[in-house]
Amino acid sequence: VDDLWLLYVIDLPTTLRPVSKEDLKQLDMDIEKMKERANTNVRKAVGSPSKLIKEMPENALGSVELGVYYEASLLALHKDWTDVAAKFDGNLLVSVPQPGLLLYKDGRHDRALEVLKAVTTQMFTQAQMPLSSTILKWSENGWVNAENNE
Repeated sequence: VDDLWLLYVIDLPTTLRPVSKEDLKQLDMDIEKMKERANTNVRKAVGSPSKLIKEMPENALGSVELGVYYEASLLALHKDWTDVAAKFDGNLLVSVPQPGLLLYKDGRHDRALEVLKAVTTQMFTQAQMPLSSTILKWSENGWVNAENNE
């Protein structure tokens, strides 16, 4: 969505590198198996969105920041988000201003998009490794830009 791209990587002790066709061949995996393995690895490292994303009071801003660097990868777990968004009547707003941080807000409340955008923009501009200032909303077709979807 917009400035966010999904890149599958091999996590090495001191670095990451993109998965190549040669890697898939060597691991005896096709693209679907690789996606399944990546999703399993994210769930193992970070957890499931259904356990991490909690309902909250009207003025609250939620965050997932576990110190494992893969929090933004939660967005790739598409099968998990439909039930999570349903807790917010389909109005769950999220952002990932840096790789190790996922912010969320209940979009049913006044000024939710405006508040999340302001916080996200500030964190994005101050981040050592900025990722995205885009605000996302879950839809039946996956993530969409919340600012273009009102």
